Amino acid sequence: MITRAKVDLDMSLQACVTRGAALLDDMRPGWRVALQGEDIRMTEGAACVAGRVFGDWREANVMVGDWLSPGRAYAGIWTMQEHGFIVSDNYGCQDEDATEALLPLWQAEINRP
Repeated sequence: MITRAKVDLDMSLQACVTRGAALLDDMRPGWRVALQGEDIRMTEGAACVAGRVFGDWREANVMVGDWLSPGRAYAGIWTMQEHGFIVSDNYGCQDEDATEALLPLWQAEINRP
């Protein structure tokens, strides 16, 4: 289980992705169908799940932030991590290897009936 600071240490990557999928279900119904067959690259802003759904990473950060807390400028790294869109190190920078570990979890969510 990969976890990082500022996130509940008992929260697995699967739990984060499940939370993120539920958020996308609320925000963007049909997101799974839209991403089927897409080339998802979790460490690239426009090609990650959030980037594909919202257009790019920055827009995703703004949209998620405003959805969860209206008027908020952006979600922030820890919120995006709690929803399985990224894994960061203890300094708030992307941990690329850990973030890549999210890919099979998101692929399972995308292909879930």
